[in-house]
Amino acid sequence: MRESQHQGSSEEKNVSADRDNADARRKMRILYVTLQPTIQGQAAYAHVHEIVGGLRNFGHRVDLIQPPIRPGASVVQRLASIARTTARFIWRLLWTRPDVVYVRQHPASLVCTLTARSARVPVVLEVNGPPRSLSLSWPMLQRFDNLAARAAEIELRFASGVIAVTPELAAWSKRARGPTKGNVWVIPNGANIQLMRPVPDPAVTEFGLQPDCYVLFAGALAVWQG
Repeated sequence: MRESQHQGSSEEKNVSADRDNADARRKMRILYVTLQPTIQGQAAYAHVHEIVGGLRNFGHRVDLIQPPIRPGASVVQRLASIARTTARFIWRLLWTRPDVVYVRQHPASLVCTLTARSARVPVVLEVNGPPRSLSLSWPMLQRFDNLAARAAEIELRFASGVIAVTPELAAWSKRARGPTKGNVWVIPNGANIQLMRPVPDPAVTEFGLQPDCYVLFAGALAVWQG
């Protein structure tokens, strides 16, 4: 009887140890890089920090690399900042050897992806827009649209996996990666329900709204956004 109890206790300890080891394996060291500075109040800030916060809530260790915020910086200053951020990313990558690199795709992020893959680190590439959207924000850079598109396609092929925020971007990513590569997922933009809450009843009354659900969107809607 005692021997049976002893065996049962040993089996429970083994199961518990296996479970702990599995949990440890699931908790990863993630190096997240974005070459666009995140300014509170802008869309990129919400995208980046909500993802980082969500990953950390799951127990993962996330190291965020991004350019410093420089209001009013010229194009030359921004390009220099991107170069310094890329160099800082490469140093951190080689020094810390993360389990995964998470890249928020940017016209200049190809270097980050290629460096990580050369170091044999898996890369998850997040696609938030088509490469030709560069000239929408920077009309002076329209002549570089073809170059940006080519760089984006190369980056998609080298990424270990791709996360697209709309089905349209996922379809474009699959075409760019080719028929032999999968690992393209659609994870649409969400909302932080701790911040985005229904307006209180007094506001509904004040503005003469019906007591239903409303969603307010401020911004531009493009075809690739669904």
